Amino acid sequence: IGNRGTVTEASGFDAAADAQKLRGAMKGAGTDEAAIIDVLAHRTIAQRQRIKEAFKQTVGKELADELSSELSGTFKAVVLGLLMLSPVYDAYELKSAMKVRICHLVSFCEGSRKQIMLCNLFINICKAFDNK
Repeated sequence: IGNRGTVTEASGFDAAADAQKLRGAMKGAGTDEAAIIDVLAHRTIAQRQRIKEAFKQTVGKELADELSSELSGTFKAVVLGLLMLSPVYDAYELKSAMKVRICHLVSFCEGSRKQIMLCNLFINICKAFDNK
């Protein structure tokens, strides 16, 4: 997966222990967001992938699904982003940016017949990208 970014491998890394810590953070009433940050923000991409595998093996559920049901808003988006591999995250962000771009474009698609046709072409290209 490579050595990009500023997060270095956690010393004494134990994927199973981290998976249990995350499970504990989501168990019972409320969610221990600090525990989630403590684990995921201080592990490399490769370590987070191993944590996902360990969580699936020990709990029998997907970590992303469990976190998604426990979290909300921007914090949820950031945490789920941390669980993605870099190319997947990049594609996810590009898709999101294209959706925003379409919304802005639609508001500007007024004018000549040629401008409207170009806007419709761009929107159709974006929709095709959305279906992949």
